[in-house]
Amino acid sequence: CRETNLIRSNESGRDEHEKLKTDTECSESQSEMRCLQLVDHRDQNHLTAKICNMDQKVNKQNEADWQLSKNTSLTKEHQKQLWEENMPLKECSGCQELRKTLSPIQDECESLKKEICETLKCLDKERSKYHSMKEKYKEKVCQAEHKFDDETSRRDEKIKNLERNLSLCSHSLTKERELAVCITEENEKLLDERRKLLWQLNEAENNTKESHFTASLFKSRVDYLETENNKLGNKILDMSDQINILERNLQNTQSLLPTEELQKCFNHQQIFTPQPVHPLRDMVAGIQCLLDSTHICDSQQT
Repeated sequence: CRETNLIRSNESGRDEHEKLKTDTECSESQSEMRCLQLVDHRDQNHLTAKICNMDQKVNKQNEADWQLSKNTSLTKEHQKQLWEENMPLKECSGCQELRKTLSPIQDECESLKKEICETLKCLDKERSKYHSMKEKYKEKVCQAEHKFDDETSRRDEKIKNLERNLSLCSHSLTKERELAVCITEENEKLLDERRKLLWQLNEAENNTKESHFTASLFKSRVDYLETENNKLGNKILDMSDQINILERNLQNTQSLLPTEELQKCFNHQQIFTPQPVHPLRDMVAGIQCLLDSTHICDSQQT
């Protein structure tokens, strides 16, 4: 905006300078025309001067005649008559015509002199205005040049600052791009690690689920085995009670029957029920071993 204002001020100053030039040229042309008119009027004045000299000579002659008339002691009336008679004789027709023509010429000369004086005054005023405008224009041009130099220096400084800022911004952009690349690489690494950790977590969860499933299976088995153990214990107690009852019955029968019949009955009983007591005890021992192994497995898992 400042540069445009400076350019506009320079253009306005140039226009004013051109206007002043045109005005001065017009005034100079008018002054030249008036000078030519003055030359013509000077010629006319020269002619009028000649006529005036002729008139002065005639007047001198009249005065001389007047003095002669005095010297000759003529009367006044006679002198007047003589003077009146001599005047038309002395005055020629050309002088009268010249006087008639001189009167308007003299008026024109006076008017022209006045106009010339006025034009000279106007010329002086215009010259003073022209010089003052020239000085003002020079001052304005100097101010405009000074402002233009200041604006150019400021513009150069701004351009330098902008170039510095651009270089800094470009450097910062390169650094930001490098940081973005590094961050993307680190993010990819972290994503890979996260995927690995998630896979490990999934595996751990699956393992825990499997362990819980196996533990639940073992618990269900243990519960089933405990129930079966309790059932077997109850059966064993029932069987032991039955065995005790049978042993008592045998003892009672042994006390009543003879030995041979007892041996036969005993052999016959061994054939149909071969040693029922010992297998039951072996089964109880095996069940107890199984229960102990299940308790050990539960303790290891916990």
